[in-house]
Amino acid sequence: MPLLAAHPLALQQLPEAPGLFRIRREREDKPLLVEHAPRGVRQAVDRLARQVRLPVPPATGSSVAARLWSEHRKSGIGFQVSGAVADGPRLRKG
Repeated sequence: MPLLAAHPLALQQLPEAPGLFRIRREREDKPLLVEHAPRGVRQAVDRLARQVRLPVPPATGSSVAARLWSEHRKSGIGFQVSGAVADGPRLRKG
């Protein structure tokens, strides 16, 4: 789903449970980043989409939002997002 859309119906496709979400640039297959969402994938993506759409750089929140905001403003490119529930006792970054 397009990250900047973040329409409630589109967000319904993402799990509410904790898990992982992947963001990639439109028209590219390679993931730009994969992030862990400990409070829920849907909540994390909704918050991120709101921050990326701000008219000014996000003052609070994650460095991911600031990075995507900057890239979107410079290039005008959009992002696609997908998410999944990740079961397991521990997730590793990297």
